[in-house]
Amino acid sequence: MRLYTVHLKDSPEGPAGDAGGPGAADSDQPAFELVKDGFCWPAFFLPFVWAIWRGQWTGLLLYVICILAISTLTVMAEPGEPVEIALGLGLALVVGFSANDWRRWRLRHGGYRAIGAVAAADADDAALRVLAALGAGDDRKSGSLPPAEQAGPPAIPGWGDAGARA
Repeated sequence: MRLYTVHLKDSPEGPAGDAGGPGAADSDQPAFELVKDGFCWPAFFLPFVWAIWRGQWTGLLLYVICILAISTLTVMAEPGEPVEIALGLGLALVVGFSANDWRRWRLRHGGYRAIGAVAAADADDAALRVLAALGAGDDRKSGSLPPAEQAGPPAIPGWGDAGARA
């Protein structure tokens, strides 16, 4: 089982029935995002592609700066090939371990809020659990989200709830 954090898109305030309100069909962004907890293999192997795919422009800029700094230092100091490989591998490991945290940070600053975590076999199963919980007890159209001011962490089997464990 993998652990995913669930980030719900805060809807803009507006009158009821406003096209930009909750459950708007013309939204170009999903209502929630799932971010896997742990190491990010795509960011480890293909950091440029991963950063562009996920819209991680700050991370891409920092990665390029680090690559340029490592290249400059290795040209100036001439430490040898093993040191250059170790520095490159070290940077790749930092990116792999930090990539999902960078994505959570971008979501938080992009109008999403973390509402909990869900344990599931894969991202599709996690999404189905979240959709089932968000649609449970809601008499509107299936799959529509509750208003942001009323939306709390729904009761989903596998959700990480620190209060329930204490």
